[in-house]
Amino acid sequence: MTLKSAIIQGFRTLANPEREFENINKRSLEKILEDYIKLLLASGLLAAVIAFIFILINSTYLNLFRGINIDYWRLINYSAGISGSLFFFYLFAGTFLFFLLSLIIRIFVRRIKYTRLISVLCYSLSPILLIGWISNKLILALGIWSAFLLIVGIRQTLKEEGKISDKSSSKIRGKSSGKGKSSRKRIKR
Repeated sequence: MTLKSAIIQGFRTLANPEREFENINKRSLEKILEDYIKLLLASGLLAAVIAFIFILINSTYLNLFRGINIDYWRLINYSAGISGSLFFFYLFAGTFLFFLLSLIIRIFVRRIKYTRLISVLCYSLSPILLIGWISNKLILALGIWSAFLLIVGIRQTLKEEGKISDKSSSKIRGKSSGKGKSSRKRIKR
């Protein structure tokens, strides 16, 4: 698969997560990880390039409009170092921290096979990989969105495997199937 198909798959996950988590069985773990690695490399590269360009534009502004003298050779060296560090941080966070996160989640969700959990986690990190390179100020909101997608994916996987019923999943969503506030009978005195 190409990078374009990985991006399309990521945006489909963002647009309709329940349908994509239902169709997760149709794809092998290798294909899902291949798409994840492609998105990880692309977002890391984009973040590095954006950081490099931002530092250069900011310094050019300071030089031209504020009159600050800037040594551009040292600035390019500094910008390249920052950009390289950012790229390798994306690789570190996307591989090692991904693995640690999967182990922590596995402690709480034991009813799902680990390979399925990895697939769900790859899909649920789509917001961070597709939008996170724009600004580091978005990471908290994208992390919350990814946590929501992870919950949807785990719930959908448990429902497909028959380990949770439709009534249980509707209670998780906050919908009650009962008529009253309580299913207990009132005791008359």
